[in-house]
Amino acid sequence: MENNRGTAFSESIKPEVTTLKAAAKLTSLTERQVRNIISKGLVSPRRGAGHRYEFSFQDLLVLRRISALSRNSVSMRKILKNISILQASESVQPLSAVNIQTNGSEIVVRERNALWNPETGQTMLNFDAAEESTDANVHEIARKADESDFLAQDLERRIEQGGLASEDWYQIGVDLESLDDSERACNAYRQAIRLDESNVNAYLNLGRLLQLNDKLPDAKRLYEKALQVAPDSELASYNLGTIFDTLDEFELAIKYYRRAPNMAPAHNNLSRIYELLGDEISARRHFKRSKELEDRFSGSY
Repeated sequence: MENNRGTAFSESIKPEVTTLKAAAKLTSLTERQVRNIISKGLVSPRRGAGHRYEFSFQDLLVLRRISALSRNSVSMRKILKNISILQASESVQPLSAVNIQTNGSEIVVRERNALWNPETGQTMLNFDAAEESTDANVHEIARKADESDFLAQDLERRIEQGGLASEDWYQIGVDLESLDDSERACNAYRQAIRLDESNVNAYLNLGRLLQLNDKLPDAKRLYEKALQVAPDSELASYNLGTIFDTLDEFELAIKYYRRAPNMAPAHNNLSRIYELLGDEISARRHFKRSKELEDRFSGSY
């Protein structure tokens, strides 16, 4: 039985427009920096009236995170390079939900009691996590609370308005994921699909959330539907491959991973599977290809 927490979204919503100038002001970045971030594909504002940029609140959260990192003696170039690598890795969370921090002059991602460097892939066990100073912990909690309040308050304002389309419901789902409200995010993605059965991104995100909750058959059906709508979607093929990979159905996993030739994680997984199957030549070939794709992406900065 589905949870009804998402029924609060029974009215249509239309987000307010945030222009380039307003986005720069809200995030303490320059308009030139924001344009550079857009050019890297880290945020994807829509083009509205007069072909002007219109930023979603998910975009603003990413911009705020980049702005905060730039105040910690790390170059903007390094920040954008590392965040681009994270985006290319097809993280299971939106970028705004990833705990990105600085460690000296390096960018790191915190996951439980470990830190890892997106640029090198190196993982560092954070044995001192429990002994961090109270001030540091309070600062981190305050930063997260500030971002959550920023988004939650905006969602409330948007709920009071009208005119929500499928893509807007999809964006609401993304925003809710940033607030760790996966149940209502699922309901938002379902509503996006009800309004537009060709909304591939809604299928993918809903499938991912269900997969994370071990609802593999439901996730599988959603990925298959995404492929019906967009047969060339490498992400849908990759995600479907991970389902079969989890079930140790390697033949089908290989089939779908091979349909994502431009995704480094697909080649990494193929390399691992072929190694398990004793095919060292194929394993090495896909491992090499995964590194080429990673280098190609990071080398453009």
